Amino acid sequence: MLQHEYSPVSPLSSWSVPTTTAGSPPELRLASLDGALGVLDDRTYVYRITHEGRVQHCLLTLLAVDHLRDGRVLPHEKILAAKAAAVELAVERDPFSLPPLYLAYQGAVGLREYLGVLLAGKTPLIDAQTKGTRHQVFRLPSIYGSVIARMLASAGQVVIADGHHRAAAWASCHRRLGGNYAYLPAVLAPARDCSVRGFHRLVSGLNGHTPATLIEALADDFFISTESGDLEPGSFALFAGNRWWRLRRTDWDIASPDAVHLQERVLARHLGVGDPRTDARIEYLPGEIPAHELEARVRSSPNTVALRLAPPPIGDIFDTVAAGNLLPPHSTCFQGKPLERILTLLKDSSCVT
Repeated sequence: MLQHEYSPVSPLSSWSVPTTTAGSPPELRLASLDGALGVLDDRTYVYRITHEGRVQHCLLTLLAVDHLRDGRVLPHEKILAAKAAAVELAVERDPFSLPPLYLAYQGAVGLREYLGVLLAGKTPLIDAQTKGTRHQVFRLPSIYGSVIARMLASAGQVVIADGHHRAAAWASCHRRLGGNYAYLPAVLAPARDCSVRGFHRLVSGLNGHTPATLIEALADDFFISTESGDLEPGSFALFAGNRWWRLRRTDWDIASPDAVHLQERVLARHLGVGDPRTDARIEYLPGEIPAHELEARVRSSPNTVALRLAPPPIGDIFDTVAAGNLLPPHSTCFQGKPLERILTLLKDSSCVT
């Protein structure tokens, strides 16, 4: 059983997600939410996300919260206990203040192309620009809903791309508060169109090492060089001793993704970070932050190192889930994520009654 692990005091501690077999797509609801959270009508909403030239034709839908427990939607990484508790408070206070859950699916051949054709010449209900990402939401007549649902039924595993803490928080609110949280807003994107980067890590305290002795110790587990350039899978970049070092893995254990290898062979073994979910010495920074900003942070904080990860292939994420494993917290940083308050914008739109 896959289980998110929280601190003992967290009300989310019992939330778990069992393994499942592929071919059991989640039941999506292209209709209205119940009760006080009602926003969408009975038609189909397509969410077009354009980021750095990459276009995603997604479904803006409602996901039964039970599928976060029955295995039809699976997480791919662990979460942080403190963040989980804070997000739960935000969900309870104003569930629409946060972005929808961002899900990725494989399979469903032809669905993304079909959605693109349906949108030709249509005017979006919402057309917004944020941080280099264009967000457009279109409403289709209800007649297309059954066709889309049949095509989606051929999808394989669905994974949480972004929003692990929101998913856990919503599940906890449903357990405690009931029906208004039976469905949560979600955006379902084709995995092949998703753009993903690795999260950076800043670690304060060298666990008794100097930069020089740390590099020497790491040589037992990595091929080390001072080359620059883009990272590729199987390598990390470490900023220590006022320079960047390239660490290349000496093994290719498919059961040990890069983020896991980094945690085990660098953070835990040499820097003393045993539990990345709770250790206050580690800080996670989004993958779009450039290297020179990481350098500045390290230079301004003595006894600190920075680590950069290569973008993980999207297929590796699905392979990890299929093997029944979870990556460490903040192993992936998906780009072009859904807009905050998107359902509130729809509700306020003059086109929605």
